Amino acid sequence: MAVLLLNGLIAADTSVVSAVLPLPADELNIKTYALVIAVFSTSAVFSTVLSGLWCDRRGTAPPLLSGLGLLGTGLAVMGTAPNTGTLLAGRSIEGAGAGLIGVALLVTVRTAFPEDLRPNILAWLALAYVIPSTLGPLVFGLVAQHLGWRSAFLSFSLLVAALLLLVGPSLRGFHASQPSSATAMRTPRTLAWAAAAALSAGALQAAGVWLRMSAAVPAVICAVLLGSSLKRLLPPGTLRASRGLPANILLRGLAAGSFFSAQAFIPLMLVTQLGASVTVGAFPLATASLAWAVGARVQTVRQMHRHRPQIIRCGFLLLLVSMMIETLALARNLPVGIFILGWALAGAGMGMTISISSYFAVSGPLSGAGAQITSLLLANTFGNLIFISLAGVAFRVTGGMSADPGGPSNPFYAVFAIAAGLALAGLTLSGRIIPRDLDN
Repeated sequence: MAVLLLNGLIAADTSVVSAVLPLPADELNIKTYALVIAVFSTSAVFSTVLSGLWCDRRGTAPPLLSGLGLLGTGLAVMGTAPNTGTLLAGRSIEGAGAGLIGVALLVTVRTAFPEDLRPNILAWLALAYVIPSTLGPLVFGLVAQHLGWRSAFLSFSLLVAALLLLVGPSLRGFHASQPSSATAMRTPRTLAWAAAAALSAGALQAAGVWLRMSAAVPAVICAVLLGSSLKRLLPPGTLRASRGLPANILLRGLAAGSFFSAQAFIPLMLVTQLGASVTVGAFPLATASLAWAVGARVQTVRQMHRHRPQIIRCGFLLLLVSMMIETLALARNLPVGIFILGWALAGAGMGMTISISSYFAVSGPLSGAGAQITSLLLANTFGNLIFISLAGVAFRVTGGMSADPGGPSNPFYAVFAIAAGLALAGLTLSGRIIPRDLDN
């Protein structure tokens, strides 16, 4: 139960803060809104790596408890922020807490539950993510509307504190996995590369927002540093899609990149291209969340246990078909319902791919489980960050908000083309998720 509550908390935090954040950004006159997003991601990248090392050495209780404390503290700082700097500091603390919790939750699934229960636990985690992420923005959006954004952040921080008191005692019994003998020796070096990856990723995000020639050289330097960092943080063979764990990690990044790079533009597309209201523009996101939970349940069917590679292949196929439906619906100016249906297919595809990749990650060797799961979540994070930034650049280069909605170079076509290409790559490589010696 503690695992489900914590997963629901992370889901609610992500969606609630995203919904409320435009209000303080407007009141505090934050010029570069993307910076508020970047500081969270940058902090979360570093704490994700730290959490994996911590789990292997001390168990999951310390990072879970510390993560809850940081999450609540960050929200409280944001709720009392008198200026932009304080808001950014709170956002950074919040990101550190979220990174610690994310890895520790999956390591807990690996160490605390037997193998035959893990598919069901992962499916319940997906459901526990959907409900709070759907209801959270509604509840705290009303709080922000009637009592102010500060009240929304502060009340949510009190909810985090209450959950810490509720589940804290039960978390202390979670034991460590079995770290490899090199874990202690690698710790300082790994944290240094994690810091380099986090800072270079944040700088790349900023460069993608400003899109100026003066930022080109720093962006290239940051890209090279990010590539070098990832090469040392991820298992050997990840970028080559070597069979087994490396391919699974790469597939996670491709899935996250495909889905989130397109979803970031779905509401904007419906509002600006079809004249839909903001409420209607959010419908595809809600239906995709529900479809995600349904897709995650597929692997729990006993008859499907032997077909997990086929399930992840089907997930990528649904992602690809969804991008094609969205593109066609936009080109033909079809009703909003088609867009909603198409994006529900993407949600179902993500439910399949994410649940399967998580299953293989938590089914690996107990030794160094934290490091394995850290790699998976790093791929998820960087797939999200890199390809959302790339989609944003493509959107602006092809005209952005000033482009002719009915023209052949509609900027949303570029966004869906990137997402479709990533889905096609995942579909092509999905068979490599099984090691060669186990591939029948």
